[in-house]
Amino acid sequence: MKVDLLLRQLGAFILIIFIMPLGFAQATKAPLTKQDSNREDVAAEIASLLTDLQSLERETAKFNDPLAEALAKAEIADAAWQFDRAWAKKLLRAAYELALPKTEQGAGQDRPAGSIPPMPNAADSARQRVRRRVLEIARRDKDFTSELIQLEQKSLGVYGKHYASAIIADQALMAGDTKAAADYIIQGIEADPTQGTAPYLINGLALRDRRLADDLILRYIDELRRFPLSSGNQSDVRTFYILSGLVRPYLFNPAANSEPVRIDPPGPEVMRAYIGYMLETLSMLEQKEPGYLQMRRRILLSLWVPLQQYAPDLVTAFLNLESHSRRPGEPSSLPTAASLEEERRSSYERRIKDGLNGDQPAVATIYSAISRGDFDKARKLIDKLSDESKKKQLSDTVNAEEAISLAAQGKVYEAETLAGKLNSVASITRVYPTLISKCFAKKDQLCANTLVSQALRQIKTSDLSPPVSPEGIPASAVVSDQRVDPVLSFIAKLALEVFPYNADLAFDMVNELVSATNAHPIDAEQGQTVFDMNIFKQLARKDEFRTEQAAYSLRNRVQQVLALTAIYQSKAERLSQKQAQPAKGS
Repeated sequence: MKVDLLLRQLGAFILIIFIMPLGFAQATKAPLTKQDSNREDVAAEIASLLTDLQSLERETAKFNDPLAEALAKAEIADAAWQFDRAWAKKLLRAAYELALPKTEQGAGQDRPAGSIPPMPNAADSARQRVRRRVLEIARRDKDFTSELIQLEQKSLGVYGKHYASAIIADQALMAGDTKAAADYIIQGIEADPTQGTAPYLINGLALRDRRLADDLILRYIDELRRFPLSSGNQSDVRTFYILSGLVRPYLFNPAANSEPVRIDPPGPEVMRAYIGYMLETLSMLEQKEPGYLQMRRRILLSLWVPLQQYAPDLVTAFLNLESHSRRPGEPSSLPTAASLEEERRSSYERRIKDGLNGDQPAVATIYSAISRGDFDKARKLIDKLSDESKKKQLSDTVNAEEAISLAAQGKVYEAETLAGKLNSVASITRVYPTLISKCFAKKDQLCANTLVSQALRQIKTSDLSPPVSPEGIPASAVVSDQRVDPVLSFIAKLALEVFPYNADLAFDMVNELVSATNAHPIDAEQGQTVFDMNIFKQLARKDEFRTEQAAYSLRNRVQQVLALTAIYQSKAERLSQKQAQPAKGS
């Protein structure tokens, strides 16, 4: 017994000797705080996210379509940007190069400033959309953005630099960064002042900062003074049209389905500079091209009324040019504000009358009537068309525009009745989001649900034909990107509209969207995206698990990768916010 007890005591003593160092080590190591534990959890989640993104990026190398690969790389870069900037830039650089048109080295340099802008076809438009997305992500780093703009210029010359600068200016404007927007507008104007994309954005800037917009117009006019205009490349008419829109910014429509808003006109300094520049340029062009003033007399006469108010000292210069602009026997009477308005109204009424009296009214006249809200006149003109297909499409356009007009007046029921008659995918896409938003604004869930159901029924049997083009506009200008299915795109767009108000309904619509996408006859080798995958990002903020289920249900690998990437973008936003949270008590 004593021996056993002695052995047990000896064993206990030995065990204590071995345990004591371990206990001492544990005692000397500070215990993990909850804050440290949370940081480790976030770091582990970020590492896991980057691993998932790297796995998706390896998948993009298997895509056979360069644009699908470019878009996927760009979206992956967006999710990775906060956590691995170098990798994200590498992805964006590769995506941008994949989305540039395949031309010979330096071919873009053959297009000098002032050239007629290229008319993009469907493939060009698709490439532009991908590059726009890359620039949107890259805009967070100014130096890197400049690098991408240089790539654009290398491929497409000064027009490419103008266009890329305008894209970034537009994105900065939407983000409310007016200073950055102004800088990029100037950069685009300096590249080629005769292209309209960059200067057009000045009107958008004027909604936020009229004074800054005026400064930009003055800068624009200074750039134009250093640039020789010509009728040969149409830089003259493009520039005159751009300037007219800047000094007479009657309405501005920032989105296709939004109501237009009024812009304050520019100040006296801008008006004086504009009038002076126009007189100088018209005189210069007359010297280069005798007879030019007679051809542009209408433009010259449009300066007379504002000249008397803003630049009366230029009357003599104006009258000298006016005398040269008259054809033999033409009266020398000058317009007044009232006569100019009367002339515009008379010209419009004359075109309407000619259209009603003729056999085939011009499509441009019909669109003019629609834009003025003369829906009854537009319908009478349409009735005279012999082409039944054109008649049907234009009637649809009238119904769509009148429905939007009625909705703006609060007459939602009347607008809903017209919406029920729509046949074209373009009109349905334009009208229903506006009407449904009106229902949600009134917190009328029944109204919204009814319109959603009605819209989904109509879109499935809609006419996919592009809108009728006015005379003189080539069909290529309205060719849509074949990668995008208008019906599925509309369902995705509608789900995004519904989501803030009814998440369950939005999820139901996405499940239906996935089923329709899987049944869509697409060639997986072409990597068609079919609809805007941003819906998955929005839904993931509400329920990541249900959204992932929907994403994994997509059969096309390109679509699945883009959907999953959108979900990971939502996760990246959440982790970035957690990472940035300050420590409690600090």
